Amino acid sequence: MDGQMKDDLVEIGCEVRGHGGWQWVSLSDALRLYSSRMKRCQECHGQVRVDKPRPGMAAQLVHYERNSGCSLGDCFDGRRRLHQKPMR
Repeated sequence: MDGQMKDDLVEIGCEVRGHGGWQWVSLSDALRLYSSRMKRCQECHGQVRVDKPRPGMAAQLVHYERNSGCSLGDCFDGRRRLHQKPMR
């Protein structure tokens, strides 16, 4: 992405660091297959964790440090931008 934000997000997932860089995975795969790997937000590249689903709730993507520039977080201010501490 090189500093540009995606405008065409379809499914919420996250990126995990693998051989050769970051790869997108669904939240369920992140929990099931990549629980011990570092994860970053697919939109702002901030570090995230994936909380397990609970009765009546889906799995949740949670930023370790809030970012008002991420529409996937809980404090979006309407203007998309990379996290202040993006994971490279």
